[in-house]
Amino acid sequence: MPNLSCKLNHLILIRHAHAEHLDGPLTGGWTDTNLTEQGKKEAEALATRLRYELQGESIKLYCSDLKRAVQTAAIIGDFVKVTPVPLSGLREINHGVATNMTREKAKKHYIEPTEPQLDWQAFPGAETWRQFYQRVSECMGTLPCEETITLIVSHGGPIVHIINWWLELDLETVSRVYYYTDPASITVLSTNRFNDKVISRLNDTAHLYELGQKTLLSN
Repeated sequence: MPNLSCKLNHLILIRHAHAEHLDGPLTGGWTDTNLTEQGKKEAEALATRLRYELQGESIKLYCSDLKRAVQTAAIIGDFVKVTPVPLSGLREINHGVATNMTREKAKKHYIEPTEPQLDWQAFPGAETWRQFYQRVSECMGTLPCEETITLIVSHGGPIVHIINWWLELDLETVSRVYYYTDPASITVLSTNRFNDKVISRLNDTAHLYELGQKTLLSN
């Protein structure tokens, strides 16, 4: 459950920049891959934009402790002059035995979906969607409630659950919604003057167009 006494009123969620497993044969999840050269350029473009938009703001910066998120956060931290704090609770979903496997080998261990899907394990030893949501929610509940901009560099899955946690959605709804985010994208959560929850931006990648890596029809 959300920590309702915590006033995290301005969250900026960032998916890590392009990483090796996105083009290579390895699975994602807890497989610990590095940023590619493309990813480093994406992170620098992202960091340049954040420095411009957040100048003069007080910032806290947290990240998943997996390499691709740590490396993205380090580049951002250099630009905005903040030291990232890595947290294991912000990791991508744990794929169990499929961690560090190629996708081809992982197929041999894949378990077909079962009901309820909240409790489905895609691979032996993997997290269920319920366990994943609870881990991310518990991690978010530990963040200090300070009047700062909170930057979080994580992965596609945790960003889904951070949004769900922040919106205070029930588990039934959590099992049926998803929000897609690109590498090096920005999602902004805020509250308005009526204290309503507002998704101000979702999957904003405008800073990547100059790199020639995004078009209006690209995913």
